[in-house]
Amino acid sequence: MLILSFNSIPEIVRKVEILLSNLISESNAKVIVDKELPRVSGHQGLITQLFQNIIKNAINHNNTENDTIIKISSARKDKDMLSVSIADNSGGIPDYIIPTLFDLFASSDKNKGSGIGLATCKKIVTHYGGEICVDVEEGVGSTFNFTFPYLSPE
Repeated sequence: MLILSFNSIPEIVRKVEILLSNLISESNAKVIVDKELPRVSGHQGLITQLFQNIIKNAINHNNTENDTIIKISSARKDKDMLSVSIADNSGGIPDYIIPTLFDLFASSDKNKGSGIGLATCKKIVTHYGGEICVDVEEGVGSTFNFTFPYLSPE
């Protein structure tokens, strides 16, 4: 049974930054979190894994000379769902990879990933009734967008 908790997205991201502190430090990556991010409902470990996988991929798959910058923001989708965006400047994802990006064992570079991380992200998001997709601007970066149950601030 999964334990339901109320999770502040900035707190989750801080935990991810601690878990990935060596990678973030070695790569000079920067994670910028919108201060107005709300709470979401779900298992803290799963939500942490979701953010960790996307942030780690952005850093590991940066194909530019620039340091990775990751920006996390959100917007209300409707009264029950929140849309979360995790954008990076990592150069984007090649078009040929996108159709299988969230499939198990799909990987663009076997030396940098097993192809399990984004499949896990999709499983987590759909478990909570949401959807996940990626918008890519090749040569610039990627934005992962997913929906999650919204918790009102009351």
